[in-house]
Formats: sequence, structure tokens, C-alpha cells
Amino acid sequence: MPRQLTLVALYGEKRSPAFVELVGTCQRIAAGVLGEAFTPYAMEQVHATIVGLERHAVGAIGNAAFAQLRGRDEPMDIAGFVRHLRASAHLPMRIQLGGFREGELPHLSRGPSPYEGSVAVRGETAVLVGWPVPRQKPARATQEVSGVRPLDSIRREAQRFGILHRYHPTPASTDDDFFFRIGLVASGAPEARMALAERRIRAAMSEQAPVTFSVGLHDLSLVAYTDTTLPPGSTESWPLTDPGLDAAFLAGLYA
Repeated sequence: MPRQLTLVALYGEKRSPAFVELVGTCQRIAAGVLGEAFTPYAMEQVHATIVGLERHAVGAIGNAAFAQLRGRDEPMDIAGFVRHLRASAHLPMRIQLGGFREGELPHLSRGPSPYEGSVAVRGETAVLVGWPVPRQKPARATQEVSGVRPLDSIRREAQRFGILHRYHPTPASTDDDFFFRIGLVASGAPEARMALAERRIRAAMSEQAPVTFSVGLHDLSLVAYTDTTLPPGSTESWPLTDPGLDAAFLAGLYA
């Protein structure tokens, strides 16, 4: 496939040992239930998608999601979006994985309750989901952050730069999910086995203490890929803190 771009969190080395332990536990459960039908991601390959920067056609700079979901040809201003994120009051945000109990009240996102929505083993992927949690004080002492959905806000603000999050099909859509794959499931894997793996992972995540970690600007990367699983061997990444991510460099990525 032609090279595409996306904005992700946590690609490469992981700073949170608790995150690594949780992902490893869930991968082992999936492998124990699905056997060879499950292929775990390498830990450096595990990442959370913030918003896709894919173009709708080779040689174009129009955003694929805007074209597919809204029928509009919107040129992307990736350099402007990077500058915006570098000054964002929504960063850093604190993410919680696991520790959600059955019967908890629904939360402010697009899916089911945190207990039900924290894992999905369906189709050809195994996915974990976490959510931003309130922080003790604003990222900047003089600036309050409006709203209660920091990740959704970042995704919504991307529209100012010609970038549409694929889970924002309508102007009223919301998505504060911090979602990431932990591996692939072979096509044709038995539905019953996938459902069992999902239940066991969900139970393990619910029973453990919550895993919380910070996601700041230094955890975000611009990634160029030709394989949607982002294998390290064929994927290039640049942290958003890299001063070399200027307008000229970014324009050249889709030249």
C-alpha cells in the first residue's frame, strides 16, 4: 500500500512498567485461548491511535476520513495541527486502563460502559480500551481546560486543520476512547473462542488495580507506514517534540 501518516501515542519504547505488564497479561490470555490463531504485537509495535492523517488518494493531500464520511475534499494542514498540539492545554492527560467493575455507570464516550468496552476480540483484532480520567489540576496553572473529554477535544479540534477522526462521522459524534490493538486474530477463528478470550481478558482487567499513566506531548508521534500494523521494520516515527518536524519536512512526507 502507498505510504500513509497517522498520529499515535506510545509507539516504540514504553515508559510505564504497569502498562507493559497489563498488555503482556492480556496477550498471554488471548494466546492461551486462541492458540496459533492469535499473533501478539511486539511491545514496541503497540500504540494508541489519536487521529488518522491518511490521504484519500495518492498524490493528494485531502483527508481520507473527510472524503469518506462527509463527502468533502479537505486539504490537511499537518504542520498547523502539530503546532496546535504543542501548545494544547489538553496535554498531558491521564489515562486509566482496567479496574472497571461490572455495573458501573456509563461514561462520557461513544461506547458501552467501561467494564464492557475495555476489551474487544472481534473480527481480526484484539483491542484494549482506556479512558482519560480527571487530573488534580490543570496542565498550566493559569489555564483551565474546558470540557471533560480531553482526547475527544483533541480529535475534534483536528477538524480545523482539515483532519477528521474516523469515529466522528457526524458533527455530534464523540470519542474519548484511548484504544489500541494488542494483536491480530486469524480470519476464521471460532466465534466462541474469541468470545471466551474477550470474557477472560475483561475479567482480568476488572479484577486488577487500575493502571494509570500520563500521555503528554513527548508520548505522541507522527508515524509514516505502509502496513497498518506499524511493524518497526517498515515504519518511521517522529516524536512531536522533534524540532525537525517543521512545515517543509512535513510537506515532503506526502510529496
